[in-house]
Amino acid sequence: MIRLLLSFSLFFANGLIALEYSKGAPAAEVYFITPKNDDIVSGEVVVKFGLQNFGVSPAGLNVNGTGHHHLIIDADLPNLAQPIQADKNHVHFGKGQTAVSYTHLTLPTSDLV
Repeated sequence: MIRLLLSFSLFFANGLIALEYSKGAPAAEVYFITPKNDDIVSGEVVVKFGLQNFGVSPAGLNVNGTGHHHLIIDADLPNLAQPIQADKNHVHFGKGQTAVSYTHLTLPTSDLV
């Protein structure tokens, strides 16, 4: 079993050519529905995002008040003025997804913090 503490961010990146940010409500919030903070998980891990006062749309659609999720796993927060790379540590939800199920999530054997 692995203790999983995920850092998360909702990036409001839209636009095909230029990196633009959608203006959200001051009370916009993003959070995890699952797993809960300090959950100990094994086997299949379902990561599900929650969102208040903001919408979700696919990358490339310039819809004000919307954006898409990125899941940062065991990595530092990237420079938010630049596009975020897509790799095993930076998972894009550019189609507007709000959940993912990992059946073979490979994490270090030590606790993530």
